[in-house]
Amino acid sequence: MTSPSQANNLQVFFSTPSYNSNTQTLTVSNIQIIGDIGSVYFLLVLYKQIGKNAAGQSYVNIRMNSMPTAEQVLNCKNWRGETAEGCGRVVFSGVQSLSISFTGITTQSLYMLYYMPATEFPLRPIVSGSIKSETIVTLT
Repeated sequence: MTSPSQANNLQVFFSTPSYNSNTQTLTVSNIQIIGDIGSVYFLLVLYKQIGKNAAGQSYVNIRMNSMPTAEQVLNCKNWRGETAEGCGRVVFSGVQSLSISFTGITTQSLYMLYYMPATEFPLRPIVSGSIKSETIVTLT
């Protein structure tokens, strides 16, 4: 078990997320933790959607977006405390790389993928470092 003083040593690496428009699936692959065993928590938040109305005119729906807190990421909530479009956790116990997929991801959209490493303690994870983010574009 990792002690709290070692929790800040965890680093997360993964390949560029890929989007499959046919299955509406976003996959984050080759996820690795460097520093010790632990978990990576992911949170996916939709913040921009492009579409066409019945008259064929384009429109853009933009939602305010801000960095969630660590507690919100752990509880699958966006910065406003609302349920996020996707969330998940990968747990590392060795050196293998892992992947995670999110389904129901719409095309013509922009998402923010937040992620953070944490140690796995029996009652509550201890977050390691800060929350990081990556923009996901599903424009076709």
